[in-house]
Amino acid sequence: MVSNTLPHWFYELTDRTQAVGVAMSSQPRKVVKPDIFEGSEKRQKHGKTNEDALKVKRAWELALAPAKSLPMNLIMSWFSGNSMQMITMSMTLYMFFLSPMRQIMSMGQTFGHLDGKNIHSEILMTKIVFILCAVITMVAGVWKVGQMGLLPTHTSDWLAWQEPTVYSASF
Repeated sequence: MVSNTLPHWFYELTDRTQAVGVAMSSQPRKVVKPDIFEGSEKRQKHGKTNEDALKVKRAWELALAPAKSLPMNLIMSWFSGNSMQMITMSMTLYMFFLSPMRQIMSMGQTFGHLDGKNIHSEILMTKIVFILCAVITMVAGVWKVGQMGLLPTHTSDWLAWQEPTVYSASF
């Protein structure tokens, strides 16, 4: 036989004798309403600030994305070695130079949907951090290219522009 009784929690919330900490009080218990039942204008105001906070949080996630990929890029470049091979050079070119440049060029599109009147300064700060992370990635690329021996850092790299030494014989 199935009874059509209400759930146990209903009786705990409405029965005065079952109230925790209340000894047979004639006063009804006060039940606090959840935030979902607030007035619409208060909810809209709260929702707007919450939406702005979520936009700022998402902007920070996007700003730090190049920095999060940097350790993996460094490990991959370490495994590829410093020799002059096509795969090593193409990986270095793409991971450390082309990808960050594309990210910087498409920054307006990346952060465009997050910009707002109230959070413009915070979004500007995330854009600056985004650019700094991309520049750090390119600096790591310059270091990798230097390790491969492609940067002219030695005197022997500039021999074409040096004047030959002339020795004069004087007796």
